[in-house]
Amino acid sequence: MDLDLIKQVFVKDFDHFMDRRIIDLNKTDILFSKMLTNKSGKEWKDLRSIMSPTFTTDAFGRYTVDVIASIVFGIETDVFTNKDNSVFRNMGKKAAIFTLLWG
Repeated sequence: MDLDLIKQVFVKDFDHFMDRRIIDLNKTDILFSKMLTNKSGKEWKDLRSIMSPTFTTDAFGRYTVDVIASIVFGIETDVFTNKDNSVFRNMGKKAAIFTLLWG
């Protein structure tokens, strides 16, 4: 995998590779026309800048802990409203370290 080429396409020359849809669903489906993946140009950039802060590493970590605790253990973690609830996050970190050491 050529990381320099990937960076070139996705960062430096991004404007040359955007807006390349095969099928334009915006005219036929009102739901699809509102989705980020179906926006283009300035609309896409504006919507992406609004949505990007939502998808942080911390948010995905909290979501993962919440889903696993809820499904596997039947426990409500409250990790989104109570950021100091570190019991489950610490368990997740310990499990990840254990997996790395023994995996």
